[in-house]
Order: sequence, then structure tokens, then C-alpha cells
Amino acid sequence: MFFRKTACGKHVLFFFLALVSRNGSTLLATSKKEIEVSENHLSALRLKHAELEAQLEQEETRPHPDDDLIHRLKKQKLHLKDAMAQELASA
Repeated sequence: MFFRKTACGKHVLFFFLALVSRNGSTLLATSKKEIEVSENHLSALRLKHAELEAQLEQEETRPHPDDDLIHRLKKQKLHLKDAMAQELASA
């Protein structure tokens, strides 16, 4: 496991996972690229979740909020939350 500074200045945690059977053969290996893609996907999910939260807050503070829109936004946020949990569980 190690950290590496990317071109945009962020530090990214890299590590390799390998599941090895009793006879020593490798069953699964996760590359740096797969981990980076997973982190990017998780970041995108978090960003979309925050955008939905902002939309929801804006709609709820209106004088006559649209209940159907609020319901749809909450449902989308819940789906994103589930997707983020799944992404974290698979990492």
C-alpha cells in the first residue's frame, strides 16, 4: 500500500489485493487502475448525492414546495446512497 500524488495534486492511495489459494495460485488481483476507477466512481456518486441534497434543500425552502419533486429527489438520493454502500463493500 502506498500514496502517490496525481497530476491534479491529489494524493491517491494505491494498494494491491491478491487472494491466494492454499496451493499458492493467485485467485484475484486488483490493479492500481481498477482501484483508481473505483475511487473515481465513488467520488462521482458522492458529488451527485451532494447535488441532489442541494436541490432538495432548495425545493423544501420554497413557499410552495413540489411534494412530488421532493419525493423523487429523496428516492434518487437513496439509490445513490445504496450504490455508494455497494461500491464501498466491493472495495
